[in-house]
Amino acid sequence: MRRSKFTPEQIAQMVQDIERADSTSDACKALGISVRTYRRWRAQFGGDPEVMQRLEQLEDENSRLRRIVVDLTIDNSVLRDTLRKYL
Repeated sequence: MRRSKFTPEQIAQMVQDIERADSTSDACKALGISVRTYRRWRAQFGGDPEVMQRLEQLEDENSRLRRIVVDLTIDNSVLRDTLRKYL
C-alpha cells in the first residue's frame, strides 16, 4: 500500500478545512488534492486524527507481522529441504 505524503494530523485538518469551506472543489484545489481524495479520506477516517493515527499504527504492525511470517516460512522451507537430504 502506498504511503500518503500527508500525516494523519494533516489529513484530519484538511478534511475539517474543506468541510468548513463554501465550495468543496475550490477548497480541494487550494489544498492540492482532488475531490475524490477528499471523499475517500472523509469516508475512511471521518477526519478524526486519533482514528487515523491508530489505523496507521495497525498498518505498520500488519506489515511487520507479514515480514515475520515470510521469514519464518523461508526458514521452514530451508529446514525441510535440508531434512529431506539426510533422510
